[in-house]
Amino acid sequence: MGPGSAPDCYKSQISRNRLSKVLTFDSDEAAFKWNAECNKQIRIISHAGTIGLNIAIAFIPFGAISKISSELAKLWVSVAVGTTTSIAYGELMAQIPYPEVAKGWKVQIDFDHEMHWKPVKSGRNSFKQKLTITSYDLDGKARYQASTVSEFRLTDLPKGLAEKLVSMPNRKVTKSYE
Repeated sequence: MGPGSAPDCYKSQISRNRLSKVLTFDSDEAAFKWNAECNKQIRIISHAGTIGLNIAIAFIPFGAISKISSELAKLWVSVAVGTTTSIAYGELMAQIPYPEVAKGWKVQIDFDHEMHWKPVKSGRNSFKQKLTITSYDLDGKARYQASTVSEFRLTDLPKGLAEKLVSMPNRKVTKSYE
């Protein structure tokens, strides 16, 4: 014990930082490539969802179908229901927004990290990461913005990972998308 007041072991220490990447689109080709890649990723997710949906529909016992004795009739009804559902699902997936860009626009991707730490075991030591994607038009007006927050207990992460992420200096990097 030394001179001075006792430490407050229940006070949380908070560390934060932000890492940003700005992508600029200097040509129509670069913007088209970005938009095509976003569409491709949405399609891949959509196809995986369609497969799962069709498998689920194949195992649903339809009351009217069970009265039909012909296996071929059951198959046709399943195909019709599966196709209709898949088309509706595809249309729904086509409505997923993404940061569509054009020549001269930019997309900014921000990673905000925050770590809460207390020296006592009963403290809720946590790490939070917020990912924000924003696209800006030629006038600097935000045309699209989406954020997601992930929160973890420090004990669930590899030892030292959160500390390394929040100890990095704030940084903003700008790169032309090609």
